[in-house]
Amino acid sequence: MTQPCTVRDFMNYLKYIEHGAENLQFFLWYRDYCTRWECLPASEQALAPVWTAEQAEAELMASTTQPRSKAMSSRAAEVLSDSSLSDIVTKGDPFSTPEQGSFEEKHGAVSDYGSTVGHESTIVGSNAQHSIASQAFEDAGMKWQPFTMQPYREEIDRIIATYIAEGSPRELNLSARQRPVLMHALQNTTHPTAFRPIIT
Repeated sequence: MTQPCTVRDFMNYLKYIEHGAENLQFFLWYRDYCTRWECLPASEQALAPVWTAEQAEAELMASTTQPRSKAMSSRAAEVLSDSSLSDIVTKGDPFSTPEQGSFEEKHGAVSDYGSTVGHESTIVGSNAQHSIASQAFEDAGMKWQPFTMQPYREEIDRIIATYIAEGSPRELNLSARQRPVLMHALQNTTHPTAFRPIIT
């Protein structure tokens, strides 16, 4: 009789054999993010409105009529080529997900998927992550930077730098249409519904 496969076994298979664990890592982070979002006080949730399907559809239509620049700036290339990125995944954290967000820092909540608390890992510094996220917004044609007072904005910067930005260490396979649509949503809100187009 064989033992059942654990999440850790499955993650190790995706990471070391399939070499494609980023989709599951991102999905597990997203599920955890939704759970933590529901625990936020209503006053904090009100700072980041729901991103509706109509807004996403309108942005998708706009992205098909406006060509976007694919060139990466020299600053983003410099940050992404930083040697510390090669050490992002080390022993201890099977999900290798970004550090905890602002809510956990304030309230001490620990997440298995959205946190590296208690694990040995090297994560790109918050300034570098913010630079990568800012560049990703520029590359997507955004004219202004997101509102910093929205809950989990620093964590969203980490997610952009890790999964969304072109050339990121665990870049998701997003189409040329999906990336700017997602970036536009994340420019406006940190609400979990901003990720709806790529989660589905």
